[in-house]
Amino acid sequence: MKKPGGMTRAAACVGAMLSFGAGVRAAENMLGRQSQNEGLEVVPAPARVQVDGDLSEWDFSGRLWCFADQSIRNRYSAEVAAMWDRDALYLGVKWRDPTPMHNTVNPAFNPNEGWKADAVQLRLRTADQTSWITTWYYAPKRQPALLHDIWKDPSNCRAGQESRLRVAPEGCTALGDGVELAYRRDEDGKGFSQEARIPWGLLFKSVPEIRHGLA
Repeated sequence: MKKPGGMTRAAACVGAMLSFGAGVRAAENMLGRQSQNEGLEVVPAPARVQVDGDLSEWDFSGRLWCFADQSIRNRYSAEVAAMWDRDALYLGVKWRDPTPMHNTVNPAFNPNEGWKADAVQLRLRTADQTSWITTWYYAPKRQPALLHDIWKDPSNCRAGQESRLRVAPEGCTALGDGVELAYRRDEDGKGFSQEARIPWGLLFKSVPEIRHGLA
């Protein structure tokens, strides 16, 4: 899973190795003017995580900063953090974008094109499963959406994928199967926050004991 985490105006892509720890900053370096992140520290979650788009209670100590060009990272970028508990992986994203939450890809008609604007793409490989996850907010109907592609062969993408689309009812955050997605526009209109809850049952065929030190 050691793929660079880069960011364009349209999407933030996180393909870094997940490591369960206590909050040490992940490795960072630069590839030209673009960010190149090589590890995402997943820190313990507080007692209860309320998925509402408010990240004020989050621990961002292990965050990644993703951007396509260092010179405009204060206008176009995403700070990505992750937390965990026994039930789920949590993802928090602070977006900087002068046209926030502007995705008009309708999941009912074009679920494979949600990545085209203001989206997060995850490339996750656990002990027994490889998953590609795309999340976005369908602005016209205020619907969070998540497309989950599971590789039929965890080590070979050419073997095909099984896809599952989850979409929340209009104005809601629950997508079913314990998945939650919430979005909140910044008061200055120059960005937004995204918060996600992804149960471990989506990422493993057989969920192991989730504990500190798991990698």
